[in-house]
Amino acid sequence: MTIKIEVIHDLVCSWCAIGLHHLKGAIQELPDTVEVEWNFIPHELNPWMGEAGMPIELYFTEHHRWSETRYKAYRKKLQNVIDEHQIGIDFNYRTHYYNTNLVHRILTAAEMVGVHHQTHQCLLEAYHLKGINLSEIDLVRSVLINANLDAQGLLDSALHNPSVLAVMAEKERRKAMFPVQSVPAFVFNDTDFVPGSNTKAFFKAHIESNYLGQTENVDQIATV
Repeated sequence: MTIKIEVIHDLVCSWCAIGLHHLKGAIQELPDTVEVEWNFIPHELNPWMGEAGMPIELYFTEHHRWSETRYKAYRKKLQNVIDEHQIGIDFNYRTHYYNTNLVHRILTAAEMVGVHHQTHQCLLEAYHLKGINLSEIDLVRSVLINANLDAQGLLDSALHNPSVLAVMAEKERRKAMFPVQSVPAFVFNDTDFVPGSNTKAFFKAHIESNYLGQTENVDQIATV
């Protein structure tokens, strides 16, 4: 059985990385007969941001006008989730938020040649574990090269192929079909919309009850 999963996300979103980690963990516990067709739909959180990005604390306290108390409480909650579930996010290196238009274009170009899952994984790790500036072309090129991907081909397509922008526009129309209030959000098999980072147990039960014929009550399983 193949399950199509569309991931509505931004690469700099902590909760997107957490939700995807939980979902992949759930999938690993499913029978080997279950395969996944991954698709990624951009949701750019910071399209206004310049190439230098913005320190994470200032992003919340200045851009979103959070108090220091609110920010510290949020950061503590986030770190607790990261530590509890051993998620690959390291704030010692990941200090800024960045504009992600470039990497979403690269992901779209990668999808057109069937290497989007590998491309997404290497970019996700480069940002969340190493703090790489995802809007700086030379740094992103190095990440792609180190992942044994056709870095120049992907960059050329992302920057110069009009089909990439056409596909991205189609993805925006696709996203508009669902009540996306925040990210991450997931769409299973074209119509089954599931918002939130949730937990591994939630995702596993959801897939089992909706696609594998098992009947565990998903509503009673906690979400993050």
